[in-house]
Amino acid sequence: NQFFTQKNRLNVITWPAPATNSLIVQYLVYRNAALTDFAGAVPASGPLKFVDYNVEKNQAYTYYIVSQDDAGGTSLPSTITIGR
Repeated sequence: NQFFTQKNRLNVITWPAPATNSLIVQYLVYRNAALTDFAGAVPASGPLKFVDYNVEKNQAYTYYIVSQDDAGGTSLPSTITIGR
């Protein structure tokens, strides 16, 4: 998509499923280390991919991905930084 003066920017994150004995039901994606800026959830049954739309040009974004199992337990976050 293109607007009058700016193109949409987005970050696409993909990751492999973790090796675990638990049944993973979803992945939670955050934009900060405190895990308070919730960006979205990805079901474990589909592609392990998250798209963050309308990110700022020349800005670094750090994402934290946490897996959640069927009992509600969560993993330690995996981290990825995109940009700059």
